Amino acid sequence: LVNFEELLKRDGSFLYTFKGVSMKPLLNQGKDVVIISSIDRPIKKLDIVLYKVGERYVLHRVVKIKKDHYVIRGDNTYSEEFIPKDKVFGILTSYYKNDKLKKVNTKGAILLYYLWLTTYPLRWLLVKTKRLLRRIIKGK
Repeated sequence: LVNFEELLKRDGSFLYTFKGVSMKPLLNQGKDVVIISSIDRPIKKLDIVLYKVGERYVLHRVVKIKKDHYVIRGDNTYSEEFIPKDKVFGILTSYYKNDKLKKVNTKGAILLYYLWLTTYPLRWLLVKTKRLLRRIIKGK
């Protein structure tokens, strides 16, 4: 099992083929390669950070910054995580999509992410409605 904390301490950054669906549509499992770097500046809202929960590494977006923790959520998830600031140890700096290098801090990327996050309440409502309708149709 790879220890990403040690890798960042030793090398300062690493490339990794993204796994999971929590960061769709930005990142696609098995296709996109992320570049994670050591944190060299204060974390800002909309940054995508790497942290560890138990034995599992997680790459999600910061949606709020509090005094002692970050409120973090995957772009394709509907629950928030409250992660102590000292548990975050890496930041997504860029990624490869379709063999093209993409930066995460461009104005266009930030606008796209902001629009995606601001539609969260509507997307959440649609998911909840879809689940409720499914249960009603199944008779549960």
